[in-house]
Amino acid sequence: MKRIRLLIIFALLGLALAACSPAPAQPPAGAATAQPQAAAAPATAVPPPQSGQATFTGRLVSTSTGKPVAQTLVRLANYYKGGSADQGSYLLDEVNSPGTTTDDNGGFVFAGLKAGDYVMVLGDVHTNYLIVSDDNGKVKVWSAPSEQVLDIGKLAVNFGQ
Repeated sequence: MKRIRLLIIFALLGLALAACSPAPAQPPAGAATAQPQAAAAPATAVPPPQSGQATFTGRLVSTSTGKPVAQTLVRLANYYKGGSADQGSYLLDEVNSPGTTTDDNGGFVFAGLKAGDYVMVLGDVHTNYLIVSDDNGKVKVWSAPSEQVLDIGKLAVNFGQ
């Protein structure tokens, strides 16, 4: 009985010491690693859209570093045109609005989209997000035409640095 008690005490002491050990050192966010970086080739094939649908694709890079904005949530909010050409509103439905995550090269693909007008929202709308705007600071609206691929190419954004 005494041995079992002693064994339990040493086991608990070992667990307590292991929990107090410092975590393995991680490089600071954005720091270069010793591993070579892969070329910025498209990682995801862009499928052709089905009848009545559209495909929306592109690549996000940081405005400050030029590096890919990787592993970032991208959502598309429906845009509804208003009375004049420069008026409208957008709606991001957390359940039904299309969403994806950028790959390690900052690339994203929305396949099987309903053709229409969209506003791009980056990040988590509850904590940290960016509504993509044009050079004049107005919300950027993209039109995804039916049965076509809308490739916006490389888009520099001030998000995720």
